[in-house]
Amino acid sequence: MSARGEILVTTSNEVIELRSAQRTAWQATHAITSLWDDSRHTFWRSTMHRVRDEKTAARNAFFPTVTLRCVDALMSLLVEFPDWAPSGLKTAISDQYLPVLVKRAASNLNSSIDTWKTGTELNVFTLALYLRLFARIVRDKHLSKNSAPTAVKQLKAALPGLLSHSVLDAKKATLDTLHPFMLYHVHQAVMACVPYTPTRATSEQACELVARLKDSARRSIEQLLARHALAAMSPSDSVALGFSAACLAIGLLEEDHRRVLAALKICLVSQDSNGCWPLGRLVREDKDIHESPLEISSYEIGCVVAEALRGLACQGNHSLLSEPARDIVDKLRLSEQYAETSVIHLDDRKEPHSGWCGDYPYGRRMIESWTCGTVLQAAVQLGQLWQEFNRQVVLRTFSSVSPSDATWPTWLRWDEYRSNSEPDHARPILAYLHKHLVIPIQTDPRNLPSAGQRTVSVLLFGPPGTAKTTIAKGIADGLSWPVVSLSPGDFIVDGLEHIETHAKSVFSRLMQLSRAVVIFDECDELFRERIPNARLEQARGITAFITASMLPKLQELHDRGRVLFFICTNHFESLDAAMKRGGRVDHVIAVGPPDERARRELLMSMVLDLRRDTRPCVTQPYEAVAISTLAKCTKRFTRPELNLAAGQLVRRTWNSEERAKKAAEEVARRIKPSLVIRASVYNTFLAQRKEFSHAIVEGA
Repeated sequence: MSARGEILVTTSNEVIELRSAQRTAWQATHAITSLWDDSRHTFWRSTMHRVRDEKTAARNAFFPTVTLRCVDALMSLLVEFPDWAPSGLKTAISDQYLPVLVKRAASNLNSSIDTWKTGTELNVFTLALYLRLFARIVRDKHLSKNSAPTAVKQLKAALPGLLSHSVLDAKKATLDTLHPFMLYHVHQAVMACVPYTPTRATSEQACELVARLKDSARRSIEQLLARHALAAMSPSDSVALGFSAACLAIGLLEEDHRRVLAALKICLVSQDSNGCWPLGRLVREDKDIHESPLEISSYEIGCVVAEALRGLACQGNHSLLSEPARDIVDKLRLSEQYAETSVIHLDDRKEPHSGWCGDYPYGRRMIESWTCGTVLQAAVQLGQLWQEFNRQVVLRTFSSVSPSDATWPTWLRWDEYRSNSEPDHARPILAYLHKHLVIPIQTDPRNLPSAGQRTVSVLLFGPPGTAKTTIAKGIADGLSWPVVSLSPGDFIVDGLEHIETHAKSVFSRLMQLSRAVVIFDECDELFRERIPNARLEQARGITAFITASMLPKLQELHDRGRVLFFICTNHFESLDAAMKRGGRVDHVIAVGPPDERARRELLMSMVLDLRRDTRPCVTQPYEAVAISTLAKCTKRFTRPELNLAAGQLVRRTWNSEERAKKAAEEVARRIKPSLVIRASVYNTFLAQRKEFSHAIVEGA
C-alpha cells in the first residue's frame, strides 16, 4: 500500500497505481508553465527558441499552435485531475492565459505550418486546435471565469471556417487523402463545438462532416488491416491505424467496436520494447521542401491509443480485463514508462530544468512546450484509463449489476421510473433527486459527483418496503453507472471481532472506484447511535466501536467524490447523530409508502395486468369506482400489498356502484391487519419526514 492508500500492483486482474502518471503530469505542467512569456502572451516553442529569440523577437510575436496545445493540456489536467495540478495553476489559466488568448480571432492567426495546402486559410490542424480549446473554455466555465462569453463568440465565428475548409470540402477534396492524424483532430474539434453551433444549418453541416470523417476512418482501418494481413504494412501504416481508431472512438458507435479494437491491436505492433514508436510518425507530405516537417511524437500515439481504448470501455462497455484489451493495457504501461525515462534534464539557470523534446540535434538538448503539452495530455489520458481499469477490477470483487445488463428491468429506466413511480406527489422525491443529483453529475465536466456541489451521498429513510433501494438503482440507470450493493454480511462475514479488517478492505476498494452507485443497504448496525442506552448497555459498547470506526471511512469516501453512495435504512431514529448532519450525507430523504394518487395509478396498472391474464378479458362495470375506493382505503400499503389487494379485487363481482365500493373496502379491511407498516411506525415516520427530509425542508 502506498502512502496515499493506493494499492501497488501490476496489471493482470489487480489495480494499477496512478503515481507514475501523476509524476509525469506534474513535471510536464511545470515545464509548460515555465515557458510562458507574459509580455508576449504566448508560450515559447522551446528553451532553445527562447534563448535565441527572446531579445530579438517582435513584441507581438505569438506562436498559436503550441500555445493552443499547452493551454488545452493544462485545462484538461485541471478538469480531470485537479489534485495533480500545482498550486497557482488555476489562477494562471484564468487570470493570465485565457483573458489574452480569447481576444485572438482565428482569422488573424499565423502559423508556421500554414504553407501546407492552406493558401490564405489558417491550416486545418491549428484551426482544429483553436476550436477544441475554445469549446473547452466555454464548457469549463469554472476555470475560465469571464473569458467564456468572448470565447463562445470567437468559436461561433471560427467554426464555419473549419466546416468549409478547402482541405475538408467534399466538392474539392476527399478526406481519404488526409492522414488519420488530421481526421482525428478535426473530429475532436467538430464534436466539441456541436453544442455551440450558431444555426441549424451549421449544426447539420457539422453532423455531415462528422459522418464523412467516420467513413474515412473506417475505410482507412479496413484498408490498413488488409495490408497487415498481406504482411505489407509499414510503421507509418500502424501509426495511422491508431489515429483512425481514435477518430472512430469519439462518439463511438456499436458498429465500430470491432474495428477500433482490431486497429489498436495492430497499431501497437510497431511499438518497440522501450515503449515508443521510433518510425512512421511523419504527417506532412512536403517533407522534402519544408524545413520543419510535421511529425507526431511518440507520446501522442500513446495518448490517442489510451483515449480510444477508454472509449471502448466507457462507451462500448468493453472489458479491459479480457484479451486483447489487456495486452493493449500492458503496451500502454510501456508507453507510460517511456515518458518517465525519456525526460530531459538541463543545466540552465532558467526554468524549466526538466521536460521533454520530440527530437533535438546532437549535443544541443532542449525542452519543447509542444512535446511537454503532448506528454501532459498523454498522462491525463492514461490516468483516466487506469481509473477505468481499476474500476472494472474492483467491481469484480463486489456484488454488482449494471443498467447495461440484459437482465436490467425496463420499468427501472430512470426516465420511465420517475414518471410512473413517484410515491409522494405533494413532495416529489424523484424530481428532487433528479434535480439535485442526476442533472448536476451529468453536466459536471468530469461526469463525477462533487462534495462541493452536494452530489456525493444520500440517506434514504422510511418504513420497510418503500422502494428505497429501487430508487437508488433508478438513479444509477439515469447516470448509466453500475450498482454496488453492500449489506452487513460484507463487514461481519467472519464475526464482529474481524469487522475492522473487512471494513478496511471494503473501503479501500471503494476508494478505487469511480462513476458507480454504492448502496449501503440495511446497514443500520454500522452507523447506530453511540449514546448509551440502559436497555442495551452491553451491546452499545460494541456498536459504538463499530460506528466510530465506520464514520471516518465514510467521510473519506465522501470527500473523494468519485462515487455516489446511498445509505438506506428502516430505522432512522437509531442512526448516530453524525449521520443525520451535513458533511457525510448531502441529502436526507424520507421515502414513504405510495400516496393516494400513486396507489390509484398502481392499482389501475395492476388490475389491467391481471385482467389481461384472464380469458376472456372482461372489465366489470364500475371497476374504476372500485379502484378509486381501494386507493383511498389502502393508506400504509406497500407495493406488494397493493398487488395482493388488486388480485383479490379482480376475483370479486358486483352489479352496482355501491357494491363496487363495498367490495373494495372489504378487500382493504381484510389485508390491513397484516400490513408491514404499523400505524405507530407510520406516524413516527411522518414526524421524522417533516423534521428531517430535505425534499420538504429545502423544497424540490
